[in-house]
Amino acid sequence: MHLDIVIPAHNEEHRIDRTLHAYRSQCTRPGVSFLVALDRCTDRTEPIVRAHADADRRVVPLCFPKLGKGGVLIETFRRTDPEIKNIANPEFAQYPLSWNDWRPKMYTLAVLGELRCAASKSFLKEYLAMDEAQAREFSPPQFEEAAKALLRQDLSGDELKWLLRSPHSVVRGTAILECIDHPRVDRTAALGEVAPWSLNLPAGYK
Repeated sequence: MHLDIVIPAHNEEHRIDRTLHAYRSQCTRPGVSFLVALDRCTDRTEPIVRAHADADRRVVPLCFPKLGKGGVLIETFRRTDPEIKNIANPEFAQYPLSWNDWRPKMYTLAVLGELRCAASKSFLKEYLAMDEAQAREFSPPQFEEAAKALLRQDLSGDELKWLLRSPHSVVRGTAILECIDHPRVDRTAALGEVAPWSLNLPAGYK
């Protein structure tokens, strides 16, 4: 099993050297990579990380414009996840692959739901927009967790209706049940337009 340890960094020149030394010395098991997500660093963080990368191929610097911690974490997942390789930019194929097991991904999707930002919402929408051929490579629990995570973001009425009209039954069903169990004015309005029959279902319906 491959393990990628993601380290977000913005202007960490005073800490990143000892952090990477500690990880490199303590994580000696095979199949471990240290992905340093550089969030538009303007100090010496990047050259320090690149020096570690030259000495240890397990260290992989990834450079981003200023996205914030949540943004660089999401973009790092996007680059390194083999299961979204068909929708991620092909230039990212050079980076290490991880998430070969769906169980750790489930935890990651839940975390993305708590990162309420444009980058998180964009990632989750892209994740749920796969066509049928791509979707067959995924298990239903992944789609269910991704739908729940997206509903924790700030969604417009059109985005709610898009989710409720998903061609994937597990996404559509999860969205309907979540909107019933956790009603808001905008969710009720979307349900009334897309699935009016569902408004007669009791909360907690399974």
